[in-house]
Amino acid sequence: MLTVYGTHTSPFVRRVLVVADELGVATTLLDVNDPVHQAALREHSPIWKVPVATWNGRTILDSHAITETLLAE
Repeated sequence: MLTVYGTHTSPFVRRVLVVADELGVATTLLDVNDPVHQAALREHSPIWKVPVATWNGRTILDSHAITETLLAE
């Protein structure tokens, strides 16, 4: 399962979600407008920039890196 930290309004988050959907990757979006998810984001990203994804035990920063990782699998 791909876990994405971000918001529905971010075009970069939406890009990741669309690619994951097209590839059939199960995804959970944790909306960082929620204080609990914001705190979780801060544990994974030192700069608090979205999107951040966790997948197969790895943390991946940046939408381009996330989509490239999904496409490579």
